[in-house]
Amino acid sequence: MHHNTDSDNANNRSKFNRVISIPEWRCTQCGKLLGVAKGNQLHIRVQKHREYLVGFPVTANCHGCGTLNKKSAC
Repeated sequence: MHHNTDSDNANNRSKFNRVISIPEWRCTQCGKLLGVAKGNQLHIRVQKHREYLVGFPVTANCHGCGTLNKKSAC
């Protein structure tokens, strides 16, 4: 039988924190990736050769389902 130790718990928290700290902006309705935060800007790629760096706050319609999404900061 394996008992969790403080170091096991710290490792689990560390893995969990990395997962939730990913700077992705996703649609609130369908989950499609809308952009990725890079510092105080958001990198948005619409098509292969169309990319934008925008400041916050930002509002955009999802290119998948059309839902209006807003993001005020990272």
